[in-house]
Amino acid sequence: MWVTDSLLPQIGTDFHTTVGAAAIVVTAYGLTHGTIQFVAGPVADRFGKFRTVAIASLLATLLVAACGIVSSIPQLALARLTTGAMAG
Repeated sequence: MWVTDSLLPQIGTDFHTTVGAAAIVVTAYGLTHGTIQFVAGPVADRFGKFRTVAIASLLATLLVAACGIVSSIPQLALARLTTGAMAG
């Protein structure tokens, strides 16, 4: 979960911004990863744990791939936000 922390200087360089501005990608992921837990449990109880984990894993995989092709910090933050939700 915290692998992105050590990458912030490189992310800042790649997107021509400061490390502080690039830190939004860590915040976006962490916030949704933690808060989605309140939703994921009831959803898994309703639709089945296996099905929920399988769909969330597939979507998380696609969203991680999307993180690799974005062209701006806001796009990366949005991709990380949704990835955090699916990973949670």
